[in-house]
Amino acid sequence: MLPILDDKVLEYYRLLYKDNDGYVKIRDLSKRKSLSFEASDFLSKDEIMEDIKSFGSDNVYMSLATYKSTGHARKEDLLNICALAIDCDYHAVTEQEDVSYEDMRWMLDLLFDGMIPRPTYIEYSRNLRLIYILDKPFRLVKDKKKRTDCIKFLERIMECLCERLNHYNEDALFYGSELKFNAEPHKLTSFLRVLGSTNKRSYGSYDYNQRRYKILSVEKYYVDIEKTGSTWDIDELADYVLPDLPDWYSNWKKQKHKKKKKKDCEQSLHDLCLRRISDLEYLQAHGWDIGYREKMCFFYRLFSLQAGLDENTALKNTLAFNEKFNVPLTEHQVISQTKPSKPDLYYSNKRIIADLHCENEPVFQTMRKSNAEICRDYRKRKAGKSKKEKIIEFSEKVFEMRDSGKPFSDIADELSISIRTAKNYYKKYKVA
Repeated sequence: MLPILDDKVLEYYRLLYKDNDGYVKIRDLSKRKSLSFEASDFLSKDEIMEDIKSFGSDNVYMSLATYKSTGHARKEDLLNICALAIDCDYHAVTEQEDVSYEDMRWMLDLLFDGMIPRPTYIEYSRNLRLIYILDKPFRLVKDKKKRTDCIKFLERIMECLCERLNHYNEDALFYGSELKFNAEPHKLTSFLRVLGSTNKRSYGSYDYNQRRYKILSVEKYYVDIEKTGSTWDIDELADYVLPDLPDWYSNWKKQKHKKKKKKDCEQSLHDLCLRRISDLEYLQAHGWDIGYREKMCFFYRLFSLQAGLDENTALKNTLAFNEKFNVPLTEHQVISQTKPSKPDLYYSNKRIIADLHCENEPVFQTMRKSNAEICRDYRKRKAGKSKKEKIIEFSEKVFEMRDSGKPFSDIADELSISIRTAKNYYKKYKVA
C-alpha cells in the first residue's frame, strides 16, 4: 500500500495536473492493475484517493500527460502535455555504479542556470529524472499535421536538453574521470513513478532445468522528489534550450507567411457575372435560339442583378439581349418569365452547362483546374506517353513498314519486338 499523501506530494500532483482536462492514468506493474481518473477530479474526491491507496508500493506509475479516453496510452490519444522529463541513468555508465545521488546533485548545481535550465522537480530513486512542469498545459490540436509538428517541437526540446547534459563542460571532473549523466528524453507517452512507491529491481537467470526464471536478488529504491525551481513557460524553455536561428530565418518566415491580398469578394463576383453574361452572348451568336430563350434570358437577368445592377437596368439589358434572337420573346414574356425568385441564388458552371446543353462549347469554364486535374496532368507529363499511345504508335510504324513490302521478321528486328507482336500490331491497325 502507498503511504499517506502529505502536503509535499499533493502540491506536486496539483502543480502537475492543474487547469487540465482529459484522463490521468495510474499503473501498478506488480499487480498489473490500471486505473484512469478525470484530471479535473483528481485529488479532489475521497473515493479516488482510496483507489490510489489500494495500489501496491512497488513499481507504481502515473502518466506525464492527460489522454482523450481511458484506453491505451498511445500518442494518438494524447490530449495535454503537463511536463517534459529527462531520464538520467548514470548508474548504467561503467565506473559509476557507486556514484550517489548527492554526487550527481552537486554536479547539477554547477550546471543549473547556466548550461542547463533549472527543473521544477528532481525525482530520484536508483537514478534521477529532471521534471520541467509547464505553467499551462500544452494542448495538442486535432489537425494531423499541426499535431505532428507540436510533438516534434516538444521532442526537439528534450533532445537538446539531453545533448547539453551529455556534453557538459569537460573540465568538470569527478574521481579522476568525467562524470556522465547518460541522459535520455522521457517519451511523452511514458509514465512517472508515483511518489512514496519503490523502484523494485529483480536480478536472476533462467533455469532451463526447472523452466522458470529464478530470482537471485531483489533491490528496492524509495522514490522521492526535490523541488528545485518554478514552472516553465514552453516558449521560454524553448528559447533557453534550442539553438539560435540563422540570420536569414526571420526574413524567410515573413516571406513564407506573407499574407496574400485577398481579392475583394464583390469584385470577384462582379467579374464572374460579367464573364457569364459574355458567354450567354456567345451562345446567342452561335445559334442558341428557340428552346433556350427563356433560360438564357433568365440567366442574363440574374447575372446582371448579381453583377450589381439595379432591377430596372437589369431588365432593360435583358430586353435588349432578347431582341438579338432570331425569334425574340414578347416583352411580357421577358418581364414575367425571367424574373428571379431568389436573386441571391448562385448557380454553378456545371448546372448552367447542363441546362443550356453547351458541353462542347468554350463557355462557363472554371478558371482554375482542380487539384486532382493538376496532379493528373503532372503525372502524364512525367510518365510521357501512355501505354495505349505507344501501342498505336508501334502499330502505325508496323503498318507503314509492312505496306512498303518488308517481311515481319525484318520489322521485328528493326523495332526490337517479336514477330508475333509485329503481326498483332499490324492486325490491330488494320482493324482500326
